[in-house]
Amino acid sequence: MADIPPSTELALLRGELMTALARIEGDVRLVLQEQQQGTRRLDELATDVRRLDERLDAVERTAVTRAEADERETRMRAQLDEQARRRLTVAGLIITAITALLSGGIAVIGIITS
Repeated sequence: MADIPPSTELALLRGELMTALARIEGDVRLVLQEQQQGTRRLDELATDVRRLDERLDAVERTAVTRAEADERETRMRAQLDEQARRRLTVAGLIITAITALLSGGIAVIGIITS
């Protein structure tokens, strides 16, 4: 092969170096872009975690424990039992009053007819 003049070799070497530097620069830009996207995604995830944490706090503040639910149910059953007892008492008093009136009416009729 023919000898290549040093200036041509230097120009070829410079071209290869510039090509390699351009490729490296492109790779660096791509890495930086991916890093920025990753940072944005981490920020979005952190926001989601904060929002979920706030929702969990709200649920924990308003949640009813099993013991509280059982206590409420016991109170409601006691109230329903008391209402049923009162209804039966009122019904018994009404029946007693009707019976007394009927007995008194029968006694009056008996006195009148005798």
